[in-house]
Amino acid sequence: MLKDPADPDGAGRTISLYETLSQEEVTLNQVKLARAIVIFMELLHVLIGRNRDILLTVNETRKRRDGSSTESYSARAHPPTSPSPNHLSFFNDGFNRTDDVTNTFHGGGSTTSTMDRTDKAMAIQRELQFSFVSMTKALHPVVLAAVRSETPKWMRLCCQDNYFSSGAYKQTRIGTY
Repeated sequence: MLKDPADPDGAGRTISLYETLSQEEVTLNQVKLARAIVIFMELLHVLIGRNRDILLTVNETRKRRDGSSTESYSARAHPPTSPSPNHLSFFNDGFNRTDDVTNTFHGGGSTTSTMDRTDKAMAIQRELQFSFVSMTKALHPVVLAAVRSETPKWMRLCCQDNYFSSGAYKQTRIGTY
């Protein structure tokens, strides 16, 4: 991007930091940057959405397994919570997690460490979702100003705090504007 566009053979000089760009060049670079941001955000959206789906599946499996055993570790360590519709708000509602001392007394072994890793993964996922929504809120107006007609519809929807918990991310079509 720092090659001089007036240099036809491309082997010449680069643009210095002190040269000013014309308004056309500034606009062209803003459009390129906005498009690159959209592509980056779409990749993040796919990764965060798929990770959420996997963790929801793991959580459902864990709930079914814990519900089938009469005196399981999870039933003792984690008090039951009222499930929300389709359990989609799990990552936004928070969850009860015991400390390592309680885990040691109530189960120890590989079950505790697996559940602890799953809980940690869910906490990280929650933070990823929160950060992604915050980043989208900040970038949406900038992208909209630079590439109005090319701004994806999902970016506007993602500016809502309940974007992931409502399940709206599942209906998003990435790459179609």
